[in-house]
Amino acid sequence: MHRSFENPLWADFASALPDVAGTAMHMAAVDDHAAALLPEEVALGASMGKSRAREFATGRMCVHMAQECLDLPISPILREHRAPVFPSAYRGAITHSTHIAAAVLSRVHRGVGLDLEIVGRVKPNLYASLFTPQEQQAWTRTSLPESLAASLAFSAKEAGYKATHTIVGEFIAFADAEIDIEADGRFSIRYIGTHSPNSVANTGRGYWSVCDDHVLTAFFID
Repeated sequence: MHRSFENPLWADFASALPDVAGTAMHMAAVDDHAAALLPEEVALGASMGKSRAREFATGRMCVHMAQECLDLPISPILREHRAPVFPSAYRGAITHSTHIAAAVLSRVHRGVGLDLEIVGRVKPNLYASLFTPQEQQAWTRTSLPESLAASLAFSAKEAGYKATHTIVGEFIAFADAEIDIEADGRFSIRYIGTHSPNSVANTGRGYWSVCDDHVLTAFFID
């Protein structure tokens, strides 16, 4: 995998991204990257507020950097139902927090997901709607602080949902999947819902890493 970080201090995130050929990721600070947008993308962002427009432009700029790394045509990434739509020749995912954005592209996976979360943003009053009791109990068997475990589990679900949606076309409810966090920077997803095609998530591989106040998760389905 080709990994590029606008800020060298973010290199600690690299462990969340396995060395897989035909895959590239770029990470950048959220800023005014409107000049990097293609005309079709400019039209998509025209009605966005300033903060959202900066996040949108930075995410698309990260995609174009990854396209260049993989010698892919620099093509616009449009949207459908508020989700990015990638060309059929490869899979991709975009994520951002309030001040970092990243994108990953792959020519070798059926589904890819990427998510960034600020540690501590997921508050305890949300746990019951996001995690099963079994998941929360499992956190106690890790050495992770609860705030990190919750942020990691939330981010892992988001990354897994993105990868699965690429294949199945259906979103997964938070209560329909459980995250098994492993201490070596990996995680797995166990689908417990009733829509059997979503069980493809069980076959994927998840990776996570922490840098400063962010957790990054990536999920790949072959």
